[in-house]
Amino acid sequence: MEGRVRAAQIQAIFRFTPLVLAVNCANVVVILLALRDVASLLTLAAWALFPVTLVLLALNSWFRSRKQPARPTASPGAFRRATAHAALLGVAWGLVPLLFFPRLGPQEQLVVATVATGMICAGGFALATVPPAAIAWVASMSLMSMAGILMSSVSHRALLGVLLAGYSATVLRSVLGTAQLFIDRFRAEADLEERRQVIALLLAEFEENGSDWLFELDDQLTVMAPSARFVQASGVSAALLDSMPLTDLLDAASGRELLSRVRLRKPFRDLDVALAGDLATTRWWSLSASPMFDESGAIAGWRGVGSDTTDVRTAQNEIAWMARTDILTGLKNRTAFRERAAEVLVASRVSGEAVAIGCLDLDYFKSVNDTLGHAAGDVLLREASQELMRFADEGVTVGRLGGDEFGLLFQGHTSAGQVQILAERMIERLSRSYEIQGSSVTIGATVGIAFGHEDGGTVDELIRNADLALYRGKETARGKAMRYSALMLRDAEERRAIKEDLIPALRRQEFVLHYQPIIETATRKTVAFEALVRWQHPTRGLLSPDSFISIAEASGTIVALGDWILRESCRQAARLPAHMKVAVNLSPAQLGSSRLNQVVKDAVLLAGITPDRLELEITEALLLANDSVTMKFLHEMQDLGIGVALDDFGIGFSSLNYLTRFPVSKIKIDRSFVSGGASHVHRSAIIQAVTGMAERLGFSTTAEGVETDETLAWVTALGCTQAQGYLFAKAMPAQDIPAYLAAEFIAASESNAAGQSEDRSVGRVIRTAEFDVAR
Repeated sequence: MEGRVRAAQIQAIFRFTPLVLAVNCANVVVILLALRDVASLLTLAAWALFPVTLVLLALNSWFRSRKQPARPTASPGAFRRATAHAALLGVAWGLVPLLFFPRLGPQEQLVVATVATGMICAGGFALATVPPAAIAWVASMSLMSMAGILMSSVSHRALLGVLLAGYSATVLRSVLGTAQLFIDRFRAEADLEERRQVIALLLAEFEENGSDWLFELDDQLTVMAPSARFVQASGVSAALLDSMPLTDLLDAASGRELLSRVRLRKPFRDLDVALAGDLATTRWWSLSASPMFDESGAIAGWRGVGSDTTDVRTAQNEIAWMARTDILTGLKNRTAFRERAAEVLVASRVSGEAVAIGCLDLDYFKSVNDTLGHAAGDVLLREASQELMRFADEGVTVGRLGGDEFGLLFQGHTSAGQVQILAERMIERLSRSYEIQGSSVTIGATVGIAFGHEDGGTVDELIRNADLALYRGKETARGKAMRYSALMLRDAEERRAIKEDLIPALRRQEFVLHYQPIIETATRKTVAFEALVRWQHPTRGLLSPDSFISIAEASGTIVALGDWILRESCRQAARLPAHMKVAVNLSPAQLGSSRLNQVVKDAVLLAGITPDRLELEITEALLLANDSVTMKFLHEMQDLGIGVALDDFGIGFSSLNYLTRFPVSKIKIDRSFVSGGASHVHRSAIIQAVTGMAERLGFSTTAEGVETDETLAWVTALGCTQAQGYLFAKAMPAQDIPAYLAAEFIAASESNAAGQSEDRSVGRVIRTAEFDVAR
């Protein structure tokens, strides 16, 4: 920059070179004419040769500079040469007053003083852009002129010297100020030009490579000189776009929005506008612009930048759609379903329209996932969703709440009965066979329903209550539509409270075991006790397993509780007679624990009983849920000598295949076959088939729910080797077992005393029992 400034300063001098040289030559002529009569011609000629030579040298330099391109920079040496030339020329002109002024008359002195003064001023300002040269010029001339005045006989020479010094100082101060202004202006212009070039470069790059474009409009919003990028974005020709109102490119709504922004007379940013055209191919722009004002303050036009935001908007719409849609099924997701239900519920308070929310769950879906895999489950969910979407025309909005649970929003139905019928039609539509990956699978559905303003005032309450109704329906009326009742909420609160109390109850040892005897039918003697857990709740009293076992299984507490039952049962078994066994029920959740095997071994070892005195009871559902795990565990139990009983046989997924694959030693016939509502003939046939099969396989059989002597005689006659029920005893605390066994011993002794009489009456009792049961 310093070099550029020096070059500009020197070039500024060159601009005045011809004029300055002409003035120098003219003044040489003036001095020669004015002093020809009073000064030696030889002296004058010698002096004149000095400035003329310098003028000719300067003129030569000026001519050379005209033939060459202007140099962008100048070195300090160029400055020194200009200063030396100015100093020499100043000395040349300073010689005139110094040599001639003292010997001249008044007229000639006036001429010399005028020329000297003029030269000081003119030369100073001519050289002002190069301060060292201007200083050298003014200083040399002023000092030499002052010396000539002081050496003269002029009466006011001292005053003239002071005036000349003040005048010269003023000229120098003006020269320096002018030079600084020149430098500042040059720097500012250079900086401005550099910025202009950068801006031009950026704009060119912006237009060529950017996705945005610049535009300019007049006060009527007419496009002016559109750029190539703007033409490309608009999709119309440059000739047509030029002088076209920008609003003609936009749809009606966007055009009105643009006009409303323009009327504010303020800059605007990121105005989203849609282009006019087919809705299927609508493109979107984002416009930002600022007004241009004329001298009167009126808007002369607008300048701004535009960008095509179609892809961004499409991506945003897709993200918004994904955030509100279940990707697998295409239904509303839980969030979108809740929002829609909330809108409808609020509107219904004004319109009085009936609104209901349902929760639908697919029955037997888990078995499809478990057997065919999650990919098959996904296919099934999509097909079920398609079936549900068919009810949209009947005022049903469907959403997927998660897993195999769907939300149903019922609108436009005047009664609960209509909603119930529609929900059951949906269940019927879903309950069929589906071909999935070459396999035929059959599912069903259960629905829980809650009605707006009656069963809840908010969407969350309605969904919760519909879910409670669904849960109750799955337990009691699978495949039906069940309406919510306040009792369900109380039950749910009860279950939640019990769940919260379970873990503290284990720490406080609030659980106790009761034992129900298992009788050998041939001798009517107790051969085992089934351990049944009870909860001695501090506020609820003694709770049966039905009130907390399912909750413990769902919460995972059953593993710790089951471990305690095993240890305590074995400990209590050690106090029983050596021939008696203890039977302990296992939960499916326990069987999933990898440490169950060790827990059983530790319980037997710590109690000091033989393994054959422990019997584990499992259900058919457990066999189905944990095939390989169950097989491994049961074989390990068999190797230890621990018996395994199949509980509730006949009410689950009964399969003779289980009896051959798993090491089962006993079958427990469910009470529904012993004292159920089916006909005596059918129950007898089933029990006889089971006992016959068990006898051939070497299993024992226990009839559950024996409550009368007649029932005992009946199941005994059908081949049951053991019996269990209230006929013998209800489940009792461990401390009551000794009294029970003592009473049994006394009864057995009395029975032996009447042995012969009893033998003769056996046949008659059995026949009477069969008649009574059948009746």
